[in-house]
Amino acid sequence: MNKRRLALLKYLLNNCGDKYKIFDTSKLLTINRKYKNNFTLFSEDVKYLKQMNFIDVKYIDEVNVCLLVLGSSIVMQENLKKEHKLAKRDVYIMLFTALLCGITSFIGCVLANILFG
Repeated sequence: MNKRRLALLKYLLNNCGDKYKIFDTSKLLTINRKYKNNFTLFSEDVKYLKQMNFIDVKYIDEVNVCLLVLGSSIVMQENLKKEHKLAKRDVYIMLFTALLCGITSFIGCVLANILFG
């Protein structure tokens, strides 16, 4: 899933709740700048999210869209949060390892100079 669709789903998760809700289409188009007020691009993303069973759409037109966020999208959002935390942890581990390698190589050079210098 691309970032544009993910941002749309995240917005819907935060603002929809557990019941069908009517959104103003023009507002949804202005929230995400990547749509550039292109309704066809927006409707394709909504159809994709419906096809992947993340949302259920009652109707969509250029004025309003009525939809419900399904439970599978909440599970996907939780998995994305966990992946983000794991990726952040991996970056910290790599930085710590690089720092440790630099320190031990410096100590090794100093010891080599003392012993053989």
